[in-house]
Amino acid sequence: MNDQDLFAILVRAAAQLTTTAEKRLQDEAGLPFAHYQALRAVASVRDCRVFEVAAELSMTFGGASKLVDRLESTRLVSRHDNPHDHRSALLRLSPAGRDLLALADRIVAKEVSTTIGALPRNQRTALGQSLSALDDVLVAAGRVPSNHRLAI
Repeated sequence: MNDQDLFAILVRAAAQLTTTAEKRLQDEAGLPFAHYQALRAVASVRDCRVFEVAAELSMTFGGASKLVDRLESTRLVSRHDNPHDHRSALLRLSPAGRDLLALADRIVAKEVSTTIGALPRNQRTALGQSLSALDDVLVAAGRVPSNHRLAI
């Protein structure tokens, strides 16, 4: 298997996992996958700003700003003054945002357990180690900010 074959398998697997999780999220929670990812970013990054959402989701600042605007308009996220930098706002999940994220996490966890969880433990461990090593290569090459690494 050459590197292009590996790349094709990685992209196909990621697309299939994302598509199935996205369908379940939409069907069971009415939540687009991008909104789920943004809610997770806000919940997981201390003093989260739009910049961190963009970095976490590997998207442009403008795209992240529009995504956060949509979350704010549906009252899932709120913006608060940043006491350290008045040019930016800090993002926080609203109670409704926390509740929806908890539901979405359960939906995604169930989906992941039927796919990735179906792999034997040693293969899951090897997959995690391989993806972590790939992340190291991307960080070393400057393609991913080192403060936004895969967490496993």
